[in-house]
Amino acid sequence: MWYLDNKRWNDITREERVFTAELYFCARENPKPLIKLFGLTDSKHYEVGFEVCLYRDLLFYHNKKSNNRIKTVKEEGLPPKRTFDLVLMAEDEFVIIEAKAAQNFSKTDRDHYLADRDYIKQVFELCYGKKLGDDVVKICGICSTNNGKMERDKGFFEGGGGKLVTWKDVKTIYPKSEDLFMRANKVHR
Repeated sequence: MWYLDNKRWNDITREERVFTAELYFCARENPKPLIKLFGLTDSKHYEVGFEVCLYRDLLFYHNKKSNNRIKTVKEEGLPPKRTFDLVLMAEDEFVIIEAKAAQNFSKTDRDHYLADRDYIKQVFELCYGKKLGDDVVKICGICSTNNGKMERDKGFFEGGGGKLVTWKDVKTIYPKSEDLFMRANKVHR
């Protein structure tokens, strides 16, 4: 198309959902490389989720299947539209993966991620009567190698039991999508 200078949309977009969607399809087909990249136990079975609206959907699912109705997201004071970029779910582990391409993780982002650890525990206790330990919920991140706050962000994610990796790392584990993941790495402002 002339208005894209005969390029594809993937060649010009800065939208991280495009990059995380590609990562989701790669991980859904073969999750082991992503599991290993984040230092998780690759002998476990992980369900891969994309754009996971956990609080809303888990409460809805629980209310639908149970005779014991619990409150809605709004009634519980949970963030109604909170959506995680990617999630790896195992029997005894819940890993949130948040991604940035064109920008750094902000203080607001980091505050939300910390609150999410507590909200997830709250939802599991509401739905299943099960208290999750701090080590069950991990928050991981993906960012550009051009992130000027890499050390700060690395410390944040590691402090929450997770890990920070770059889009350049991601391209090495899923080489068929190397061009798109390198684009994700390059679009940082």
